[in-house]
Amino acid sequence: MGKIKFISGLFVQALTMVIFTCCLLMADLVIYGLKQAKGQLSIIYYTRPIAEVLEEHTLSAKEKEKLKFIGLVKNYSVDSLGYKISKSYTTFYDQKNTASLWTITACEPYRFKAYTWKFPVLGEVSYKGYFDYKAALPEYEKLRKKGYDTDLSPVGAWSTLGFLSDPVLSGMLKKSKGRLANLIFHELFHNTYYAPGTVEVNENLANFIAHKATLLFLQNDTSELNNYLRVRADDSLNTAFVLQSAKKLDSLYLTFNISDTVTCNALKKKMLRGIYLEAGHLPLNFPERFSENNKDILITKNAFFMQYKRYDELYDSLNQVLSSRYHNNLKQMIVDLKQKRD
Repeated sequence: MGKIKFISGLFVQALTMVIFTCCLLMADLVIYGLKQAKGQLSIIYYTRPIAEVLEEHTLSAKEKEKLKFIGLVKNYSVDSLGYKISKSYTTFYDQKNTASLWTITACEPYRFKAYTWKFPVLGEVSYKGYFDYKAALPEYEKLRKKGYDTDLSPVGAWSTLGFLSDPVLSGMLKKSKGRLANLIFHELFHNTYYAPGTVEVNENLANFIAHKATLLFLQNDTSELNNYLRVRADDSLNTAFVLQSAKKLDSLYLTFNISDTVTCNALKKKMLRGIYLEAGHLPLNFPERFSENNKDILITKNAFFMQYKRYDELYDSLNQVLSSRYHNNLKQMIVDLKQKRD
């Protein structure tokens, strides 16, 4: 009996040490999670029901029209496309013309391999969000000092995957109806389907589905559809150029002797400069939309290209799946994906 007690005591001590060690190892993650929860909840606390906002005079007639439009997009996503029913976008949050969330993206300097973080539920993720810009700076600087090509940028929307009721952000209402519909379809799709640890697949799928859904949703509104298609034509041309440029960079990196960082950096800088100049001469309908963003080619370097790969690299493959497997029946594709999550 004494021996059993002794062994039990050792087990308890060992278990205590394991738990204590895990807590130490996960301390940063726990602190980060608490700060994110605080940021998310502070936004939710200041949200207001859209029905209530529509009754007041704080928004313009055009902004109120966009709020009602979002409701139509939500209904269409469920009734016509088979999206999962969601409580998101039933409330409104006034950002007061400031960003609410920033994300860090980092990539190795001589190959397109993203730096990743591991989170519960989400799995391995190639970006990290912060509701406080100043809180993001230490992580951003740490990655830069380690030699990663790093980006810290504001984002206009995010999804809590259906765990919380995501609000309409006031900044969303500045978008055209076509781009707004695309955004809502994208974020709501994350509530419908999300596979942990495959962020590139998730984001590529959401972007692909959102575009196809927007085309269907606007099919009876010729004016808005044409406006959307003009913007989309620019997006497609620019994205194709960026992804092709990433392939050129990748080929260059394969020739590198990474022990000679001076030569590697010089060759990389020269190619990035060429890509930046070429990007400024693309035959776009609205070139001003890209001029500021293109500066990041020279500043964030590989991180700039990784964001395009994360969202659009699989478009052609997904289009082939929609055509061959689902005979262009978008709803059936969405329903199948939703069942996989369920």
